[in-house]
Amino acid sequence: MDRQAPGLECDIEHGQRCTDRAATQDTSCAPGAVAQTNTDAFAIAEGQGRNRTATAQQRMVRHGVDGARQHRQQRAGHGPGRNWQRQQQCASPGMRSNQQCRQSARRMQGDRLQGGHRVGGHRRSLQRIQRWNANPRRERYNILFLLYIFTFSGESAIIHLSSRCIFSGNRFMTAVALSQFALLRFSGVDAQGFLHAQLTCDVLALKHGNSTYGGYCTPKGRLLATFLLWADEAGYTMLLPSVLAEAIRKRLTMYILRSKVKVDDITPAHAGIGIHGADAPQQIAALGGNMPGRLHGVSVAGDVSVIRLPVDRYLLTVPRAQAGVAADDTGAWAQLDIAAGIPFILPATQEEFVPQMVNLDLIGGLSYTKGCYPGQEIVARTHYLGKLKQRMYRAQLAAAAAPGDKLYCADLGDQASGRIVASARGADNQHDVLAVLQTANAQSTQYHLGSLQGPVLRVVPLPYATN
Repeated sequence: MDRQAPGLECDIEHGQRCTDRAATQDTSCAPGAVAQTNTDAFAIAEGQGRNRTATAQQRMVRHGVDGARQHRQQRAGHGPGRNWQRQQQCASPGMRSNQQCRQSARRMQGDRLQGGHRVGGHRRSLQRIQRWNANPRRERYNILFLLYIFTFSGESAIIHLSSRCIFSGNRFMTAVALSQFALLRFSGVDAQGFLHAQLTCDVLALKHGNSTYGGYCTPKGRLLATFLLWADEAGYTMLLPSVLAEAIRKRLTMYILRSKVKVDDITPAHAGIGIHGADAPQQIAALGGNMPGRLHGVSVAGDVSVIRLPVDRYLLTVPRAQAGVAADDTGAWAQLDIAAGIPFILPATQEEFVPQMVNLDLIGGLSYTKGCYPGQEIVARTHYLGKLKQRMYRAQLAAAAAPGDKLYCADLGDQASGRIVASARGADNQHDVLAVLQTANAQSTQYHLGSLQGPVLRVVPLPYATN
């Protein structure tokens, strides 16, 4: 329990009123004065955050803002507190060369009050956050890293919160900025028919308020890109890797001809945010969105769109100004894509796979009845007349891998028998991957990364069947 400041009497139960038993010269706690607190403080649900916030507010009620400032300075070791004697000693001419005095002076100078705000402490706190986020081991911990920074100005107490969510496995994550993706917008009266004739998914069957995965192929049926597509009343939005967005936009624009279709890159104005975890409803509501009621459903509220995706996660598109509330952690979302078995083609894997090889037909991104599109003849022939010899599997290995890396097995010797599609670092120095392997021996033969002597892949289940 915090000790009450001398001469102060506070009634916490009845209106936060403070009275002075001894002297009334202190205007912060004169008779009848009310200690002002900022009611916009964030509610913290992790660890002891809620208790600490309440304790800070009670301390401000008991002691007034000036008393709370003095208490903070004492705990920090600055101002009239446990360093007071050192400050007095250092003030004497004979002690000014003392090393401890010089260090104390530098520390006090860095923490000086400027405009009522304690700038030095903020700087050091932000540096600690940056060092933590740069720590390669942070993904091993399933915690929410919270930092409380208290600044005081006048008689108002302002509580600032800076938060970073650390992802481990598939158990916990909050909002992350999806900076690895771009957004293309298709509008115009002919947008539906144009996209239906270019993509592997059935765009005519994609109604407003729904989303689907899909692919874009070369005339030889090889994938140039995979994406998430959703429809609203004004048109269609496509999310795809940003490294491919401009090239795909230009290629699609070549085939518009006289169609009344407009293709825009709206990434500068809008951003994607991924949300996963038990607090997803609260996170979505805080960003102004509504929860979709079904898988692949799309809910639109103003400028905020919310899409429900596999593995109990949500994709939001928000105005760019709102994207700053989310941490930029591309690895967390990539790991969820791998857990859900969702492939995204990158430059290293362009034109390497037909849609069935990366399971687009198993996740609703490929239609065999929609009609013609680039590569449709090859894709249909593989389905109706041929036998698919390769499929995408989920696996783990104890070494880093990159999209496009080759895989080898003893059955085929020095000939590459598979390829990495996606990779993300997981827990305990393990790496989760999506890999295209031979269907004949994927479950019975060991696959190695890079060579027959390379790290071994361990196949783990996907959330859907591959046979």
